[in-house]
Amino acid sequence: MSHTILTEQQQEILALATLAYCANSPQAIMYALLKPQEGGVEAADLVREIRYLLAERISLSAVQHKYVERILRYHRYDKEDKAYKAFAQVLLRWVKRMKKIENLDSSELWIYLTQNNEYSIITPSSPYWPWQLEDLDQILGNTPPLCLWVKGDPQALTSCSSPVGIVGSRDCNEYGKTTAFNCGRDAALHGHCVISGGAMGADSAAHWGALSAFQDLGNNAGRTIAIFAGGLDTCGPHRNARLFQTIENHHGALISELPPDTLPESFRFLMRNRLIAALSRTLIVAQARHRSGALNTATWAADLNRMVYAAPGDNIKPYNTGCNGLIAQGKASLLLTSTDLSDICHEPHDPLISHD
Repeated sequence: MSHTILTEQQQEILALATLAYCANSPQAIMYALLKPQEGGVEAADLVREIRYLLAERISLSAVQHKYVERILRYHRYDKEDKAYKAFAQVLLRWVKRMKKIENLDSSELWIYLTQNNEYSIITPSSPYWPWQLEDLDQILGNTPPLCLWVKGDPQALTSCSSPVGIVGSRDCNEYGKTTAFNCGRDAALHGHCVISGGAMGADSAAHWGALSAFQDLGNNAGRTIAIFAGGLDTCGPHRNARLFQTIENHHGALISELPPDTLPESFRFLMRNRLIAALSRTLIVAQARHRSGALNTATWAADLNRMVYAAPGDNIKPYNTGCNGLIAQGKASLLLTSTDLSDICHEPHDPLISHD
């Protein structure tokens, strides 16, 4: 294997990606250690200490003592012993994960984590970092991602200042699919980025709707971004492979906060939903059953003070129970139309991309 000398910027990116690999899920304690606006630990230094723990060059108690004050201050543990215990548990998990990659040097680790440069890794220092993700820090016990893996055009992440999220049930009927498609199309026709989860049903309809705008506007159409609950090498469902390739071909992006080889286990979809909500300024639930995961996304959006809309439907059909419930409970505003979103979106614009 040929070895590439990494630039200083790549080394910084690699450090954050390595920590994301070790965490393998959003972790408030790791974010508390790194939080830059409060004089956080350098990512490379934390990587080094995890490696030292693995090699038994430093003790667990020494690392606990060094950082416990930061964890107490940020994570709001009421007792120091609770903070010590929680920190010990996550440290041991990080060390266990680090053991899987301990024999890779920096060049090999870069090749693995980028899948031989097939993926970009976007961090908060990148011009393409979507800063609305930082709003997740306002929800107790939650955190923004450490980094994002991107397949496609990273510029899609910042191509719109107020993206439109469109979600719904996987098994939605034609009414739900049409609603999602129309919303995605109208948003993209006005330059807005469309965010969804790449699943069957409403998600794929929303993505296809956004992509259809390219037939009218070419590259002036809004981009679309699919967010996944596992590593990008596990993107699914396989039936949507053509959709995913088309998103890439039309300057959109497939993204995940998780490293390669991470399976999309059920709990990860709930964590993925928070990213859909955070990236969106307006969230539309096209159709949802009573227990649809789209309702979880709507809850995240409301907690993040996003505008939430739901499409009403026939009250004798189970497909519409979730949306009708959101409207009835005042958790979402009624979506009056799916073909004209001008009243719920910001001003039309061309995608905010560089033409260098």
